Amino acid sequence: MYKTFKIALVGNVLVGKTSISKCFCTNKFNDFNSSTIVASFFSKIIKYKNNKIQLHIWDTAGQDRFNSLLPLYLRNLDAVIFVFDLTNINSLRNIKNYWINLVNKYVHNNCKYFLIGNKIDIMNKSDEIYIQNIVDNEINMKLFKVSAKTSEGIHDFFYSIINELDTINIYDSYIQKKNCCLIS
Repeated sequence: MYKTFKIALVGNVLVGKTSISKCFCTNKFNDFNSSTIVASFFSKIIKYKNNKIQLHIWDTAGQDRFNSLLPLYLRNLDAVIFVFDLTNINSLRNIKNYWINLVNKYVHNNCKYFLIGNKIDIMNKSDEIYIQNIVDNEINMKLFKVSAKTSEGIHDFFYSIINELDTINIYDSYIQKKNCCLIS
């Protein structure tokens, strides 16, 4: 039996959501990914702390015309990964001004949010402080920087998500078991 965590990647078109998912699940990168139509699904089973954990990863389309279908993929999520392109500041601003508000409408309160900046391999280093200031002052999530092309940071990022979700899951299970037998 596996512990299963459901995760969705959201963000603008061409920020690298599909490339991140493929890099983590298959260890492959394709320079010529086409834009995702509606959503793609990836699954990966990993061994973590002597347990097998299955990740269900929904790679959602970034085009506005598919946003009416987004609620289907956001139901019962354990985590949302907001993805932006480190070479495109507008994709970061859209996380703050659009994607977070949209996602908040459809996920439950226990869903965890993560922020990932892709394309660190081609990022202009002079933008690093500016990006970090926007994240710290306006988005208030821990920023992970990765490259789907070189795989830099991808596996570390997903393992940090698993660690956080697994810790929460163990705690919630303990609380549920503890509270099941209370007599008032």
